[in-house]
Amino acid sequence: MSTLGLWLISVGLAGLSASIAGPAVTLLTARGRSRKLAERLPRTRIAEASAGELIKVVGRVEYETEPLVAPFSGRACAHYEAAVEVRTKHGFRRKVEQVRSTSLVVADETGRALVEPDKLLVDVVIDHHWASADLDHETRFELEQFLFQAGDAGSRLLQDPGRLRYVEGVLEQGELVTVVGVAAWGRATEPGVGYRDLTRRLVLEPPRRGGVYVSDGAHFAS
Repeated sequence: MSTLGLWLISVGLAGLSASIAGPAVTLLTARGRSRKLAERLPRTRIAEASAGELIKVVGRVEYETEPLVAPFSGRACAHYEAAVEVRTKHGFRRKVEQVRSTSLVVADETGRALVEPDKLLVDVVIDHHWASADLDHETRFELEQFLFQAGDAGSRLLQDPGRLRYVEGVLEQGELVTVVGVAAWGRATEPGVGYRDLTRRLVLEPPRRGGVYVSDGAHFAS
């Protein structure tokens, strides 16, 4: 199963991340628009999904493939967002970001749905923060490997490590998530790849414009 990885070294792109953007900017992003859509859509139970409809499901994360390992915390996960931010007089500004996803299953009380990593819009809660100035030497060295791997842009940040903050958010096994996508029954993207019941499997696919929205911080269960 394919894994989607994306390095964002552009401050302009990273500045639009929903985790750091203000409300007005957030509404202009694909993630922001998908979040508003998730608020409006009623919840659909997986077993009751109709093929071709844009639906919202709420359930627990299960791994479809070998989980990823988050770079800072070492947590097993189906998705992570890890970044390094620099302290400025206006707060912290994101400079380097890595986002990676793999296939996952969302399960509710009626069934399971597959979510592929292509065209995902993940709105993950950033729940881990490490200020470089507060770390012991060994831990700081381990986290700085992330910047070395980012090339020149990361290495330049190490010239003033006391201003750095490392942040991370993940989607873990058993975590409650909201997913918005187009329902498709009985479709597998690769021969021989499936999750338990191949004859009746729901796949949540991206709409014609946009991506499959996944959030661990906005469950909109009604």
